[in-house]
Amino acid sequence: MEKVPKNYRSKEKVSRFFESNLGPDSVARVDVVKDTGALEEAIESRKLIRAKLIESRSYFETEGVRPTLRRFQKFPANLFHHFGPDDTDAIDHFTQEDAKQELQIKEMRESINQDGVNSHSAFVTFRSRKSAEIVKALDFDRENQWLISDAPEATAIRWQDLSREEVRTDIGYFLIFFLFANFSPICLAISSAASEINVGRLQPIWAALAPTLGLTIFLSMLPTASGFSFFVIALMFFPSAGQFCRMNLAPR
Repeated sequence: MEKVPKNYRSKEKVSRFFESNLGPDSVARVDVVKDTGALEEAIESRKLIRAKLIESRSYFETEGVRPTLRRFQKFPANLFHHFGPDDTDAIDHFTQEDAKQELQIKEMRESINQDGVNSHSAFVTFRSRKSAEIVKALDFDRENQWLISDAPEATAIRWQDLSREEVRTDIGYFLIFFLFANFSPICLAISSAASEINVGRLQPIWAALAPTLGLTIFLSMLPTASGFSFFVIALMFFPSAGQFCRMNLAPR
């Protein structure tokens, strides 16, 4: 289930919602997907700090001199990271930062079970097949909410995409429309350009072969264009599982 309204994003509220429509004790289990984006960023930041700490200690063991942060802030080594004042001892600084990050990650993991980090997606297990089929048949879609479908295989789920809040479908639709809307104009432009070029005595041969050759080269690039379409769907529409990507690309 996706696009759960914000005021229903908890196990208890989702369970009550379906039991109010299907009857009491119809829901066996509710698992709400957690939005772990901030936690993942903190973990990546800790990895960077620990790598710099290891590098600092290695430099000290090799050179016998304790490095400063000036060593890590030279362009272009860390264009997007400014660790602190240049003259600060690197080993002490990264040791302190590592401890801070570890504490922050611990607190974030402890708070991960709170409803405040629940995403718009959830997995609902019903006590009977009948209830599950009824839910899929009923129209719960209110203002593009309560998007219900069969759960994909666990190995096919894209957990990061499943927890993303903003789905920029408008951009995705525009890019796909732009791709297909320009197919015919490109074909016409290739044919027209080939006809306009004058090669003298070989003009009849050129006029016969050049448009076909140009279109052949262009059509040979269609697999790349198809790959671009797949990339657009995966990036802009954020399908929650690989099988849904294939479903979106499959001909109807």
